Amino acid sequence: MIEIIKTKPDDTQYYLYENTIANIYTSEELKKTLSQSINKVFLVHCYVLLQNNIPVARASLYHNPLLVYKNKQTVSIGNFECIDDIDCSNKLLSHLENEGKLLGASYFIGPMNGSTWDDYRFSAFHNEHNFFSEPYHHVYYNELFTAFGFTTISHYVSQKDNTLKYDDDAILQVEKQFVENGLVIRNIDLDNFKNELKKLYPFICEAFKNNFLYTTISEASFLEKYLPVHKIIEPGFMLIAEDENKNIVGFIFCFRDFYNKTAQSLVVKTAARCNATKWKGLAHVLGNRIVRHAVKNGYTDLVHAFVINNEKSIRFSESFDGNAYKEYLLYGKEI
Repeated sequence: MIEIIKTKPDDTQYYLYENTIANIYTSEELKKTLSQSINKVFLVHCYVLLQNNIPVARASLYHNPLLVYKNKQTVSIGNFECIDDIDCSNKLLSHLENEGKLLGASYFIGPMNGSTWDDYRFSAFHNEHNFFSEPYHHVYYNELFTAFGFTTISHYVSQKDNTLKYDDDAILQVEKQFVENGLVIRNIDLDNFKNELKKLYPFICEAFKNNFLYTTISEASFLEKYLPVHKIIEPGFMLIAEDENKNIVGFIFCFRDFYNKTAQSLVVKTAARCNATKWKGLAHVLGNRIVRHAVKNGYTDLVHAFVINNEKSIRFSESFDGNAYKEYLLYGKEI
């Protein structure tokens, strides 16, 4: 017997939603999974599919009013987990699709936990160990989504650089010109981290505003999401670039891959520069600083994480001499 229930955090039946993953992963696989947060700002409901009273699939439906794709009002499905059963998956996805229609949506995106500020995308394969911050899930989720009629709307890669080359003459010349014009590149002030994040908030929102499926985030939500990052930052791996008037014009954030027990590996998570043409090349300058510092501190490889497959992003990632070694997919469907 199949039954679908809806719930929310703090509801009496929410434990079924939380307990679903124990019926989907082995004990060893559970060690690889990350706790996926619920975006309560955009959450409609959480849904659990019960098969003979056992939770075997779950998902959350999110309605972000700013999320639009192809000029269509869009809802997203996130926190998806399911046994390897197309019938169960189709029943759950169909139920959420109907709920989305009731909200007036005509397009369905997934997996996405409300926005691109949250977890989204499925891994295409698991040929390599996960790196720190990379979600783990069953690869067959891609097949479940495509069986329901989803098609790929965006493709991403993570690239690995084992060469760690730095101080290319052309990049050093660009940096020299920037510095002569008043640019200062500094470490983030970890003793004043909250205020530093407040300064970064408007810059990052502006720098990312043209990104695929970007929607804005409140300062309060931004701080809630990134204040905990303080505990994993090592000096020299979170850099801010400021112009002569102390306006932030560039930023890069990296951290150690704590999952890698065989090599000292660095993950480049976020890099951005001011969109003004005068700052062309700044991201490469920041990347060069990171690689130089990584080598001096014993790192042997670098992962540039979750790069969207477009010319601008790939060009920057290749400045690390990186080669794509992981792929991720984001899906969409008209409803």
